[in-house]
Amino acid sequence: MQRRLIQLSPSTAVVSLPASWVRTNRLKKGHALFVEINENRVLVSAASSKAGRETAVDVSGLPDRLFWAAIDAAYIAGYDTITIRTSGATQTALLSKAVRYFPGMIIEDERERLVRFQDIANEQAVELSKTIRRIFQLIRIVHEDGCAAHGAVERAAVKKIDYTVNSYVSLAQRGINKYGYEPFSKSGILHTLLKTLELFSDKLAAIHVAGGRHDHLAEIMAVFSDLERLHFSYAQDALVALEQKRKRVKAKTSVEKELLSLLYDLEELEMQLHS
Repeated sequence: MQRRLIQLSPSTAVVSLPASWVRTNRLKKGHALFVEINENRVLVSAASSKAGRETAVDVSGLPDRLFWAAIDAAYIAGYDTITIRTSGATQTALLSKAVRYFPGMIIEDERERLVRFQDIANEQAVELSKTIRRIFQLIRIVHEDGCAAHGAVERAAVKKIDYTVNSYVSLAQRGINKYGYEPFSKSGILHTLLKTLELFSDKLAAIHVAGGRHDHLAEIMAVFSDLERLHFSYAQDALVALEQKRKRVKAKTSVEKELLSLLYDLEELEMQLHS
């Protein structure tokens, strides 16, 4: 649909709205509309896109990881109220513990086959840079605690830190979807970068939980720390030095190839994000 711009005065231009849209939203003269600007896009809505939104998720027929993924998808999408229909007491009890992995949410209502999550963050936008800094920090803690772990119980505790990484990644993605990201054209790249950081943490935690000897993890984590600095202070020469360092480590080992491959993916994403 195309509309021509009408110049009312040197400082004011208007564009007409489709009559069918006006009728559907029952708008009259004097009604307030919400206007959001992002790069070359202007979004006009009859109600604020930041108004409380609700959704219902039926997880009663979903097993294990799909059960978790369905709720996480609604959380990342930015819904303020998530009503979850469960198969019964077992799933409901699991949700009572799982809510802590969805920052900003509390359980507002709990019954045998229904749990309702409610956002209590009061519509305050997520400070995205702080959340991403926390993700990098937590991934380093996964490695530090993994190196210090002795025995199966301590190694298993490392996985709990990785779950916290996952929750912060979801929080950051939720913030992007709910409050927007500028420039808008880079939001998809940032989503992918966050998910790749989550995968890196998953692989790192799995190595530590499994135990065994990995001689080059310290060097890989040194590359990871350089990547963190690159994210917050991007420079092309720093990127080149980072890649050279990654390749030197890669030449020494064939064990941690997945981690090194993910580091390269993250380098590419940083290039795209800062181009």
